[in-house]
Amino acid sequence: MVVALLLAACGQGDASADGGAPVETVTPEPPRLMPEWFLEGFPPPPEGAEFHSASQTENPLLLQHHTEERRPLEEKGTVLDRYVRLSYGTGTQAELEEVLDYYRTALPESGWEILSEEELDPQENEYLEHPGVRLAFDAHGHEGRLNVLRHPDHISVGIGVLEQHEERAPYSAYPPMIELPAWYATLPEPPGQLRRSRIEVSYQGSLIEGWYSISYEAYSLGGEKGDAAAVADYYRNQLRQTDWRILDVQQETEKNELGHTTHLRERVVLEIAGHGVTGYVTVSQESRDGEWSTARVSVTVDG
Repeated sequence: MVVALLLAACGQGDASADGGAPVETVTPEPPRLMPEWFLEGFPPPPEGAEFHSASQTENPLLLQHHTEERRPLEEKGTVLDRYVRLSYGTGTQAELEEVLDYYRTALPESGWEILSEEELDPQENEYLEHPGVRLAFDAHGHEGRLNVLRHPDHISVGIGVLEQHEERAPYSAYPPMIELPAWYATLPEPPGQLRRSRIEVSYQGSLIEGWYSISYEAYSLGGEKGDAAAVADYYRNQLRQTDWRILDVQQETEKNELGHTTHLRERVVLEIAGHGVTGYVTVSQESRDGEWSTARVSVTVDG
């Protein structure tokens, strides 16, 4: 007892309040700033940077026929866009220069060639809100871009890579390039001519849980009234045969008069749950003066 008291008085040992075994202190790991799916070997963020958001998007490289003859779009390959945004400091010009100097050195030291440097001025580009600098770099033969922008209260660092894979054509015939959770394989296959047309995964605030969106459409020239309802019925029947549960069904029709054009939009939304996540299956279809588009499907899942 005397030994124990002496150890406690000297600060040795970490005994629990009830005098039991020592309590092990676990130091939590710092939050990840760069996702594992981003470029391997890319320089880590500068010290003091914080994660803001990230996204991955893939879709087909489409060919539009510019002829008098109406022809459907063709899938000529796969486009993969990866993007990470970080925030840094309080928004001073000195901090912007610090970030630029860091990447001007870190990129070539890590094997990434800087191809060009461009001033970004909102007065010269109406699509820009904040001034800054863009570094273009070679991302293993693909287009890499690093935008450092000065906001009123922070410096934003946006890093993106755009890849085109013409060998992956047609896009919908290949498995996704983006790694998806296990629940993706349990979704019903789309009906008829509907094909996977887009996958987007985004993260806000942290890289722990993502928001997923998978879209399907038919690259044909037109549809028939009622296609959306028929596709929604298909998903109702298919989902009932899986581990997914349908929590709610909403159906709506929007009508807008634009000059001499009547624009209709029909939409059916199925709220679903299963595999530890919740989401929505949205089927929509549009009409202009009685000419209906094909039905489109979007599956969105949070987590």
